Order: sequence, then C-alpha cells, then structure tokens
Amino acid sequence: AEGELANFHEYFPKNEDNSFGWQNNATNRLVIVAKGPMVYIYTNGVLIGEVDTTQPPQVALGTPPDLGAIPGAQQIPDYQEQVAQYGDATDYLLGQLAVAKRNFSKSKSEFTDGLLGFLGMSQSGTMNCEFNNAWLFIIE
Repeated sequence: AEGELANFHEYFPKNEDNSFGWQNNATNRLVIVAKGPMVYIYTNGVLIGEVDTTQPPQVALGTPPDLGAIPGAQQIPDYQEQVAQYGDATDYLLGQLAVAKRNFSKSKSEFTDGLLGFLGMSQSGTMNCEFNNAWLFIIE
C-alpha cells in the first residue's frame, strides 16, 4: 500500500478481556501476531480479535452516550460535551475508513513486509498510552 492506510478494523479490548485496564497508568500486555493473511490481537493473554487482511476494512461504530432517565442541571452540559466528542471520534473513524476502503482494492492483502499501526481512543476523556519493554520478534 506504499505506506498508505489500506485496511481498518476496530476492537474494544474490555469487551473480551475482563482484566484490561482502561485507566491512565494501567498496565496491559498487547501482542500482535501476523501469520499470512491473518492478524491476531491479544491483550493480557486474551484473544480480542482476528483480522483477515483479505477482507475489506470495516468499522462498527459504538452507540452515542446515554443521558440517563432524569438529567440534573450539570448532566446536560456534560452530556452535550460527550456527544460532541463522540461526533468528533465518529467523523475521524469514518474518514480513516474511507481512506482504507479506497486503498484496499489497490494493493495486495497479504503483507510480507511493512508495518502495522494502532490507534487508541477513549470516550472517557484524555488517555495517555505509554509503551515500555516493546519487542518485535520475526519468526521464519
């Protein structure tokens, strides 16, 4: 794909991995295994997703924030801010998806070299990701 985004899938670790810590300063182990056209994603030893790179990009957008039954005076502006953040995140994801769909058909789907990229997003405010003790193993 000549360094361009050519596929896109989203996963929510907490849906599959009960031990996944989403808070800042939490420690999680992320392992990516690329084997032929398949990419396996693990967090904390739990398989949270599989990507078949021969399949086109896809996104399953989450649901917008819920206001609750009887909002208080402070809840309404907080809710409006969350809806705005959700809209911004959705617009970003849909933009990335459009680029990936456009490039997907132009390039081969099984990668023998190149790079994988990851993006972390949060619906609960600012998130800081720090990668320590990162290793790359190439097994032939």
